[in-house]
Amino acid sequence: MESTSRSGSPLFVMRGHREAVNCVGFTSIGNKRCIVSGSGDGEVRIWDLSSRRPIVATHAHGSSVLQATSMCNGTRMLTQAKDGKVSLWDVSTLSQNPIAGENREKSPKPLHTFGTNAYGFCRMGVLESDGRQLVVTASPLQSRLLLWDLKSPKPIHSITLTPNSDAKTGSKSTFSSNLSKALNLGMCTHASLFVPPPSDPKFSKKSPENSEKTPGKLTENSPVVSWATESGHVGFYSVRAGSSLAVGYLEKQPLMCANVVPKPFGGLGIAVDIYYFG
Repeated sequence: MESTSRSGSPLFVMRGHREAVNCVGFTSIGNKRCIVSGSGDGEVRIWDLSSRRPIVATHAHGSSVLQATSMCNGTRMLTQAKDGKVSLWDVSTLSQNPIAGENREKSPKPLHTFGTNAYGFCRMGVLESDGRQLVVTASPLQSRLLLWDLKSPKPIHSITLTPNSDAKTGSKSTFSSNLSKALNLGMCTHASLFVPPPSDPKFSKKSPENSEKTPGKLTENSPVVSWATESGHVGFYSVRAGSSLAVGYLEKQPLMCANVVPKPFGGLGIAVDIYYFG
């Protein structure tokens, strides 16, 4: 670990991963503020921000880690790798076997693992809502996403991504809820889950005609999936209604990063690279 106080420099640098770090995020374990990180050799580390040293280092996967995130108030950790596998870990078990080093045989076993059969770079979206742990991942099929409940060994819902009929090549401002039949949008490059605010009518509207498509019992303010594809499209999909809410076309290149952000005057928008649409 190195510290620096120069203006514009990081407060400190934590070293330990043997290959490139692909993901990093904040978490808490008990009263400890921590950082969780994953690298190209399948290793996941949890760092104590106070000591600035790893308290867990384990080989979670046999291939590059795409994402590692904490769940259940820091008692569980969910990891995703490029080999198409998603694993759920007990953090207390990991803490009892803190540093596995290069010995993969000493690494603890996950509580649960499922295979998505998707081997791209699309990171999973994770949401804890109404006592459920939901995960959205890419599908091995183009223009598809899979929705998982961690209590189920199989996906509970398959999502078909659909562009709107107004999305024309070269238009960077198309954003509409008028949808056409599904077309080939290429592979999904971004997927996330969120629960919209109850004041937003677009996301909380009832759709009784689609109620039979609802995967399980979800509240009225049920999860919404945001997505982006290599064709340059972004969109929102209502899990409760089982249908798309809005789709936009931004760019003739793959969209690799997206984030749902609050709009200045209420509601939600989506920020992709340097674009913002609400």
